[in-house]
Amino acid sequence: MKKVKKGDTIKISYVGTFDDGSKFDETEPNEPFEFVVGSEEVIEGLDKAVVGMEIGEKKELHISCEEAYGEYDETLVLSVPKDSAPEGVELEEGNVYTFPLENGESIDMELVEINDDEYIFDGNHELAGQNLNFNIELLEIA
Repeated sequence: MKKVKKGDTIKISYVGTFDDGSKFDETEPNEPFEFVVGSEEVIEGLDKAVVGMEIGEKKELHISCEEAYGEYDETLVLSVPKDSAPEGVELEEGNVYTFPLENGESIDMELVEINDDEYIFDGNHELAGQNLNFNIELLEIA
């Protein structure tokens, strides 16, 4: 039977939970998740775990935050004085804004708090610092 290898396009179904058992994501029935193994489309721990699987095989995974979305990084939290915001721009909590970096790249940051004096932005992924658990089933190898 064929086994998953790097470069294969695969389809899986999954349920993702935190260590406390609460669910953070799952595939919908008849809507599997498709990705190319080894292409950095998914978190490292999931990418590694599917290699060698066969169609119909199921796995339970515990993926540390280091192999998921990384540790929570306090240096990616930015406080911006309210008076430095461009005039006429209405910033809203929960929205994501793009900030230019000195090297010419940019970073997307969510506005997580608005207080009297400042805006607080966070560039961490919402699952940063979290260990993740997955129950997966390999449905297809293309």
